[in-house]
Amino acid sequence: KIGNNINSKSISNKIKFGFAGRISKHKGIELLLDVFSKLNYNGIELLIAGTGEQKYYNNLRNKYKNKENIKFMGFVKSENFYKLIDVIIVPSLWNEAFGRVIIEAMSYGIPVIGSSRGGIPEVIIDGENGFLFDPDKKDDLKLSINKFIKNKENYMKISTNCLKRVKDFILEKMLDEYEKFINEIYNGYNR
Repeated sequence: KIGNNINSKSISNKIKFGFAGRISKHKGIELLLDVFSKLNYNGIELLIAGTGEQKYYNNLRNKYKNKENIKFMGFVKSENFYKLIDVIIVPSLWNEAFGRVIIEAMSYGIPVIGSSRGGIPEVIIDGENGFLFDPDKKDDLKLSINKFIKNKENYMKISTNCLKRVKDFILEKMLDEYEKFINEIYNGYNR
């Protein structure tokens, strides 16, 4: 299914950013909400798909309920969610081993803004299929969001690059790479 979802996307007049996954502190949701709530642009929206510990989730919803450009959607099937958004943001504060949501989004031609933690930088090629930011730098996430807001003309190229990049993560290709790696080790050991 990866890589077969759509060709590439074009960005709409109203840029819809998205967050998908578990609503928890270590996923960087508070950083994202704080930055997004302070952006003063018409024509942008943040859609949040996912659930978490109920009290925490409700506290966040209540805190941002007056922000018309932030919408909490609860659980949404990924294929339905990706049809609604233009860019996904993965603001993880911890070292994620591998962000599956990144690969899913890219398979729909959706660029990713991701934190420079864990395995995320191994998937996102900064400036080509999305943008990386350092969650410890005050305005770094804001700067990455602005790159999409102020450079809509680059969106189609970045979207196409997502589809190219995601092909590196198709199971058959990954298995071929593992087999090649194992053979190199085996052949080196038996010399």
